[in-house]
Amino acid sequence: MKPTNFFIVSTCLLFSSCAGEVAPGPEVSDCNTSAYEVPNATFYESLLKEYWIETGSPGVVAMISQPGNTWAGAVGQADLENGTAMQTCHQFQIGSISKMFTAATVLLLQEEGKIDIDEKVSTYLPQLKGNIEHVDRMTVRQLLNHTAGVPDYYYMQAYTFDMMNDPSSIKRSANEALRKYNYGKKADFFPGEGWNYSNSGYVMLGWIIAEVTKKPFEAVVKEKVIDPVGLTDTYMVDFRNPRRAKNYVDLSGKGVLIESSKYDDGVIGTPEGGVVSTVQDLTAFARGLFAGALLTAESLSEMMFVPCGPDAIDEGVCGYTLGLSYWKNTAYGDAFGHSGGEVGMESLLLFFVEHDAVGVFFRNRNGPSRKQFLFDMLLKE
Repeated sequence: MKPTNFFIVSTCLLFSSCAGEVAPGPEVSDCNTSAYEVPNATFYESLLKEYWIETGSPGVVAMISQPGNTWAGAVGQADLENGTAMQTCHQFQIGSISKMFTAATVLLLQEEGKIDIDEKVSTYLPQLKGNIEHVDRMTVRQLLNHTAGVPDYYYMQAYTFDMMNDPSSIKRSANEALRKYNYGKKADFFPGEGWNYSNSGYVMLGWIIAEVTKKPFEAVVKEKVIDPVGLTDTYMVDFRNPRRAKNYVDLSGKGVLIESSKYDDGVIGTPEGGVVSTVQDLTAFARGLFAGALLTAESLSEMMFVPCGPDAIDEGVCGYTLGLSYWKNTAYGDAFGHSGGEVGMESLLLFFVEHDAVGVFFRNRNGPSRKQFLFDMLLKE
């Protein structure tokens, strides 16, 4: 998802029309951290604590994986109300990192001949003709890299209204979501002539996946991605899993945090932001994806291709491929991955190509933050 619309959140949390059942607090057994007792552990822990304090987050969990060096650590709390300490095995919403799962599933289905990403979207979703502008001109590839021109529902007035009045109502099928928020809306631009991040475009991709397989979207992702990589703590369906860390938001700007998980639950299971996972599973996913354990070499190359040059239609094209953000010239070199954010959380997953390294973190509070600590961990000799 995009950075949170705090007007939506504050209105919901301040008025009783948004009241709802609070999710139970996480109850997890102590995680086995002996595997992470590496020479630089004390240094890593100090960086994590500095970031935790700097961001005012209830809790933070992070993991780095380099050849010959793997470490994970957690600090703070997963549940303020019950005083539950954050642990490395806590599950959390990963936000838009989920788009990597959706994109990988699309490419796997292309390998099976069920999808052609250069085919028009209307070939797979003819029911959208006359409802989504230019649907017969945009391609599946353009949905994947945000160049289709589909308006993003996340900042639409109708979505704001639903979030204010009944957060549970935003949990809809792709068909219902597009009808509610996108039907009849003017396109942001003609397909291929601009770039604009669109959660709605990924809703359409999820619907295409379901249509061509005749299975629920989340079941296909589990079958094609989650199970083959062996992700045992990753799911897309359970709203009230007690092992999931709670999310929090600061409405006043004074450090007073309010539990916000129920406002994030509506996206669980969706193509744009619906995966719940752990730092260990996300690391395993990145390793499997970029090592070629999921996709063929051709598909992986296509997924990572950056279509940027002197004639690029928009600078956004230079930073986004097929379901992947491209981080150029970071302190640790070029990276591919994705960030995520919901009402009360922030996450990041990066794979550093030159170093064959993975960095992951999650914190249960939203808002922009300085992520240098992750690079400093990876740079430590």
